[in-house]
Amino acid sequence: MATSHLPFGLSKNLAALIILGLAVVVFIILRATRPDAQISPTTESVFSVRTLQVEPRALSPTLSLYGTAVAVNRAKLTAAVSADVLAVHARAGSRVAGNELLLELDNAEAEIALIQARASLQNAQAQLGQDRAQRANHIKALEHERALLTLAERAVNRAVNLRQQGALSEADLDATKSRLAQQKMALEQRQLSVAQADSITQQLRATVRSAEARLQRAELDLQRTQIRAPFDAAIIASAVATGDRVNPGQFLFELYDTTKLEIKAQIPNRYIGAMQRALAQGIPLEATAQVHGRTIPARFARLAASGGGGGQYAYFSIDPSELAIDSNVSLELALPAEAHAVAVPSNAIYDLSRVFRVTDGRLQAITIEKLGDFRPPGESSSTGGARHLLIRSAELRAGDQIIANQLPNAMSGLKVQIIQP
Repeated sequence: MATSHLPFGLSKNLAALIILGLAVVVFIILRATRPDAQISPTTESVFSVRTLQVEPRALSPTLSLYGTAVAVNRAKLTAAVSADVLAVHARAGSRVAGNELLLELDNAEAEIALIQARASLQNAQAQLGQDRAQRANHIKALEHERALLTLAERAVNRAVNLRQQGALSEADLDATKSRLAQQKMALEQRQLSVAQADSITQQLRATVRSAEARLQRAELDLQRTQIRAPFDAAIIASAVATGDRVNPGQFLFELYDTTKLEIKAQIPNRYIGAMQRALAQGIPLEATAQVHGRTIPARFARLAASGGGGGQYAYFSIDPSELAIDSNVSLELALPAEAHAVAVPSNAIYDLSRVFRVTDGRLQAITIEKLGDFRPPGESSSTGGARHLLIRSAELRAGDQIIANQLPNAMSGLKVQIIQP
């Protein structure tokens, strides 16, 4: 086979090296002379937020409570005597005035007991009167016995003189002395009778007092055959009917005073201190209650004497005509004003303990203290509206702007723009 020859006498290997070198040189030249690539700058995200201006001032937190209407006076009436029921004038649900007749019992047995008690008293008074007459007689007789004793002593003295003169026999002198001894015994017996009369009189007086007490009890039992309302009341329960036989202690009615109702609600422990301070300073704590769609005023009256279960019960006075006993009531209590407080909507609170302030277009997290709920002036719970809270923080200043809406990715340093609400 014939051998091919390259121009200029170059070998194949050398030619390949020259071509490769030329390609490398061309690549370097092209790379060095290419135009610079255009780098697009990264754009930072900006989030739109609504803000509110901080205005710290003294504001009163409101505390939402749920309570129960309770009666100041709630009574259970029971029978005091044994008797048959003649008539029932009130039933469960009835409203009655104070002293109104609720139940009539047969008074025949009470009348008999009253007659017996009067007779016993009259008998005891008669015995005491007889004792007074006997006592007067004993006193008169005692005076008489003393006079007789004086005479007997004089007779003995005369007899002794006569005996000394020989004008009287020894037997007569002894007889005179015997009469003196007998008179002394009679006087002592009469004195004993007077002394015994004192104890007999005391016994008879005690008998009279006992008879008077039995008479008063009989009169009271007669009155108790008519069961009357102890106050203006509503009947909760009635347990008797006409013809029933009742005995002492048997339940008849349960009722409550319709003029004195309160609301009992539990106050969380963290608010107890503020309420106690208000009580000590004589600051009235006002509240409002929602009853049948209406807002009515209430006033804090007192704290219960004991607590437990995370709180302490409080009592609120309220117009009793608006409520029924045991009904559930929602309350809003205005607590004492807190200084440097800021009212914010609940959406402004993050993680239950932070708000975000806008500084130079960026967010800054601020730790806050929650003071309680807040009801803007002129707004009631019945009108709805966004829930507001009172907060406080030493880092917040008047004029600061904090975001008022929830931002899912909110964090310090995040860039934002403020939009008008």
